[in-house]
Amino acid sequence: MTVGDILLFECTDHDSLDHVQIVSAVEKVDGRIAIKMVGHNEDTDYRDLDNTITVEHPGAIGHFWSLSK
Repeated sequence: MTVGDILLFECTDHDSLDHVQIVSAVEKVDGRIAIKMVGHNEDTDYRDLDNTITVEHPGAIGHFWSLSK
């Protein structure tokens, strides 16, 4: 994942994508990779991916689409 890549989410259990976010940062924090996203529904520039799919939307599935070469 790199800044500018696209994350497509399935937050409900009906086999369709519900939301799109753009990667705004990829950081190494305490030996792990933290992916941050920009979004309009929470009006965030650095929303944490792990928190989004475990705390805010447990069971959500993220699909990654890389735009880099």
